[in-house]
Amino acid sequence: MSSLKNSKKITTFFLFQILIVTFIFVNFTNSKKIDIYNSFDRERYEGTFVWSTAQVISNESSLMSIRPVITTDPFDNVHIVWQDMTDLGGIGTDDDIFYKILNATTHAWSIITVLSPSGMEPSVGPEITADGLGNVHVIWRDKTDILGAGSDTDIFYYHWNKTTDS
Repeated sequence: MSSLKNSKKITTFFLFQILIVTFIFVNFTNSKKIDIYNSFDRERYEGTFVWSTAQVISNESSLMSIRPVITTDPFDNVHIVWQDMTDLGGIGTDDDIFYKILNATTHAWSIITVLSPSGMEPSVGPEITADGLGNVHVIWRDKTDILGAGSDTDIFYYHWNKTTDS
């Protein structure tokens, strides 16, 4: 009789263990999972970050616009340079360095400014930065023979002074 009681205790113990494991498994598999592809969950877990409508920056360009580089200044103006083959104002269809600014106050883009000197050699690899005073610095590579640079590849630099607007 004692062995029958022990057998019932062991059986009850194992059934209890099976119920606990089943309970944990059911609750685990039925628990709410965050679906990052569901827009409700995305908004809840990623905030209410919303992208603006896309804008064409190089709309005056009719040929290949490549290698865009962007920076902002301390006044929240956005400065962009890129390499472009468009013949603006008779500069030719070699690669040149183009520039635009988005004015933070008016929210309007400037017209394109061609920074690289006109010549027969391509201007490539633009980079741009703004310093703490809002001055903008642009560099690029060019083989144009100006200022006695020769026909080898040189680094060219422009500086725009925020204070004097030049």
